[in-house]
Amino acid sequence: MSIRAGTAVRQITPEGAVPLFGFPRKERLSTGQHDPLLASALHFRSGSGDAIILALDLLFLPPPASRAIRAAVASGTGITEDMIFVGCTHTHSGPVTGKLLSWLNDPTLAKPNPDYLDQVKTRAVQAAAEAAATSRPTEIAWLGLQTDLGAGLVVQADVLVLREPDGGAIFGMAVVGDLAPAVLNEESTSLSSDFPHYLREQIHRLFGPKTVALYFVAPSAGRPAPRDLAQHTFEEAERIGRRLADAIAAQLQKTAPTAFSSEPVLAGRRAGVGLPLRAFPRLWDAQMAWGDRNMAYEKMQKEGADPARLRAARDAVLTAEGTVTLIRAAGARTLETVLSTYPPIEVQVLRVGDACLAGLPGMLAPEYGGALRKSAARRTACACLVNGDLQGSIVTADAAKAGAYTVMNSPFAPEAGQKLLDTALAVIARL
Repeated sequence: MSIRAGTAVRQITPEGAVPLFGFPRKERLSTGQHDPLLASALHFRSGSGDAIILALDLLFLPPPASRAIRAAVASGTGITEDMIFVGCTHTHSGPVTGKLLSWLNDPTLAKPNPDYLDQVKTRAVQAAAEAAATSRPTEIAWLGLQTDLGAGLVVQADVLVLREPDGGAIFGMAVVGDLAPAVLNEESTSLSSDFPHYLREQIHRLFGPKTVALYFVAPSAGRPAPRDLAQHTFEEAERIGRRLADAIAAQLQKTAPTAFSSEPVLAGRRAGVGLPLRAFPRLWDAQMAWGDRNMAYEKMQKEGADPARLRAARDAVLTAEGTVTLIRAAGARTLETVLSTYPPIEVQVLRVGDACLAGLPGMLAPEYGGALRKSAARRTACACLVNGDLQGSIVTADAAKAGAYTVMNSPFAPEAGQKLLDTALAVIARL
């Protein structure tokens, strides 16, 4: 049976002024909407069943909230949960949707609004249902590209492309890129999906205004860009988004017609995995490290150090503070209580044609994505923040020893990354 596919989007932009989520120790109340936050959906149907891929313009969702959305989509569409893939783009300019334990002592951090989370769930179900209702005969192809976006940004991406039969119009795509939507920094107070907004705008210019483009972030925790860009403006976000879209279009022009298939395999599986917790230092030692880093930062401020060194020093302070906060949360059993709501921690894989879309919870270092690409039984694009967050980023053992900024809010050990990787490889092998 030939494959059919449909697309849809729904706005999930909150109303009024809301606290923004993505940077610690910085009070950010939205002053308006720069661009709409979206729930974007792709639906596939073949002789083996149906599948839904959903991308939400949010920083992340806790696993229980993500599972609730997946269950609601399953109930609303009749599609099995193994075939419903829910992820977040990781924009740092969206509303608060979860609680980070390492930021518990941050007075600027607001609580998530349960009414807003209910709205996101409702809109996600609507997008999924509309995508299913608009399915049409389709051809699909997987593209891979690496492109230099300038300013030190080299981005690797996998793209699942949907087009009408016989070389017809392109009407949908899912982009998995190793660049997080954090071009806009803590000084921005506009609701925005960051550079994916301009990626979508340029896709519309190139392929038509109804083309739906989903974005997922690949393993990229600890990557020096875009967080350390010299420019943190909408102009820079626009430059990045449009150039990435242009690179996709250029790759499509090089793609042979035979790369598209109208009868691809469609399958999916989930697998639960237990993850080891991080070994915390003694509270006293952690407090001393925090104090030392804070004094070094204050000294650099007085000496007028350059912005890059100041940011690195501030990150070191936040790393140490996050560790102290997590140790205290563990002692008060707050950490245990929150993490008890996470299981099952899940790895999910969809096979669409000859390639797989692997979804891992949380954010992971790029090394894990590279290892998955190298070792998988078939071509695989790896998306993070699927089926929920893991209270921060899972980095490598070397990065953890070096006190990397991205380890500051993680309660899980670096070995958790290997367990997620091994689980994904096992699921891919079964598809």
